Amino acid sequence: MLAKRGTKVVLPEPTTPEEKVKPRVVGETTPEDKIMASVKKEGWNELVVVAKGNRIVQKLNGLLTVDVEDNDK
Repeated sequence: MLAKRGTKVVLPEPTTPEEKVKPRVVGETTPEDKIMASVKKEGWNELVVVAKGNRIVQKLNGLLTVDVEDNDK
């Protein structure tokens, strides 16, 4: 897992090809309690995932849940 709900994460570029890098939390998105409160237990939920370049953004019911920047080449 790269990121938990409610976080903005950067995966840094490794300094050597063998180095395994770990995701670094650099900020917050929407608070987890607000994300969970938006989940519709009956009916439909809208999940939007946008992957553009080295960035992945995930939204649930219009709320930004995860923002990941992957600099690992």
